[in-house]
Amino acid sequence: MSLHRASFPKLRIVAQRLVEKVRLHGPDLPVDMDLLCAQLSWDIIGIVGFDTDMGATKETRHDASSGTIATVRAGMQEIEQRWGQPYRAELWKYLLPAARKGEQDLKAVHVIIRDLLTKLRKVDPESLGNMIAGQLLRLKDPQTGQLMSDDALMPEIGTMFLAGF
Repeated sequence: MSLHRASFPKLRIVAQRLVEKVRLHGPDLPVDMDLLCAQLSWDIIGIVGFDTDMGATKETRHDASSGTIATVRAGMQEIEQRWGQPYRAELWKYLLPAARKGEQDLKAVHVIIRDLLTKLRKVDPESLGNMIAGQLLRLKDPQTGQLMSDDALMPEIGTMFLAGF
């Protein structure tokens, strides 16, 4: 059985968690479907690409002000700010409170990605087959011939999540 087919039971569990959240909310309360779909997307990317349930659909809060998705959205907002303000990361973070907050937000996203990478490093890359994680963990630095460092893989993993998110 392919690794992607083996992911189906995990994907079904994540989808069931989402349905249960909607059910528990009841018919009389509004449901933040944007948040729920973002949580579902985050977990699906984790399962299909990295064989890891990221746990966003396990979060019990029903608002977008906290949790994994709030962290990711804040980090993405900081990235967008840096595109338009190149000095934001190096200079403005010392001058502007919003830039300091953005730096913290981005570091929080890095923690999520680094935790995933730490977990993945404990797995034989061959066991991940053609999953994105397996491909990334087998990458070698063209200059040294050594496996890519965590610092080199972090932006690659982040790109997979944020581009799919």
